[in-house]
Amino acid sequence: MKFKFLVILSLLLVGCGSNTNSKEFSYSDIYNEQGYFKDVEASEVAGTIDYTSFEIDPDLLEVTESEIESTLSSFYQYYTPEVKKITDRKIVDGDTVNIDFVGSVDGVEFEGGSTEGEGTSITIGLTTYIDDFLDQLIGHTPGDEMNINVTFPDDYSQEDLQGKDAVFVTQINYIEETIIDDAYVKDNFESVYGWTTVSEMRAGVEAELRLSNVKNYLYEVMLEMELAKDLPTSLITYQQNIALSFYQSYADSYEMELEDFLTSYAGYESIDAMHEAESETNIANAKFSTIALAIAAQENMAVTTDDLEVYFAKQMGSSDYSEYEETYGLPYINHIVLCEMVLDHLYNTLV
Repeated sequence: MKFKFLVILSLLLVGCGSNTNSKEFSYSDIYNEQGYFKDVEASEVAGTIDYTSFEIDPDLLEVTESEIESTLSSFYQYYTPEVKKITDRKIVDGDTVNIDFVGSVDGVEFEGGSTEGEGTSITIGLTTYIDDFLDQLIGHTPGDEMNINVTFPDDYSQEDLQGKDAVFVTQINYIEETIIDDAYVKDNFESVYGWTTVSEMRAGVEAELRLSNVKNYLYEVMLEMELAKDLPTSLITYQQNIALSFYQSYADSYEMELEDFLTSYAGYESIDAMHEAESETNIANAKFSTIALAIAAQENMAVTTDDLEVYFAKQMGSSDYSEYEETYGLPYINHIVLCEMVLDHLYNTLV
């Protein structure tokens, strides 16, 4: 599971292995081995940056319980926890329950009204069924067979069932209880995040969400800054070429010409129209890179192999970045990690 903070940094994460035409464009062309610009002095363009004057709104540091739960839910989808089948207690609101049912109207079964004995899992309070179907399960115990009586709404999608009373003969198979314990956390998150207990995981997610909030805010602040000089055209052209390479890889996968792909799938009439529509994004990405590198130079930052491994372990789930280096080149991935280090530095300085 990865926390992705910024659009500018996400380009690295979307296309490894894509059919990028290296003869026309290389992600690493404008960077040196350390991830700084080859031919542009970022500090001269951005000027001296007093980032200590950045103000962090305290609200950015507030993370709600629902945000934590939502993030944890995505973790559980990525790292599937063990599910225990519970059969010895009554169903309560919020339970996930596996059931089978056969529905009928006026004693006649109807198409789509049965699980065909394959079982289906629903969560009371979250899953949407007609009428109060799911609420009628509350208070019953796995092993029970019951009749659930409902009325189809008048605007139901299947016309022959609109407004009809139905009976679902329902078998309750078991309650699903997801096992989220310290062992689960240790097995799945210790190597990347260092979490070994449920409490550490929750605290870690809260901290990551807070970090994400602040980083996105800092990105916006940096885009609002005045530069000492105009952005070099070469940096904007580079961002345009990233976009072209991205769309070209998809066009190649569809075996289409680029302009045909842009028209059919991206909604652009031409390459020029794509560049015009995405010009603000290209300028923003070039500006952010310039300011980030200016700060990195002020602080004498350098990316190490350890920095790369930690970044890829957290973002991609593996410290092995060789595939990305082969696709994008070491200068480019050093640049991405260098920008991330700048945001981390700003966070640690200001919060």
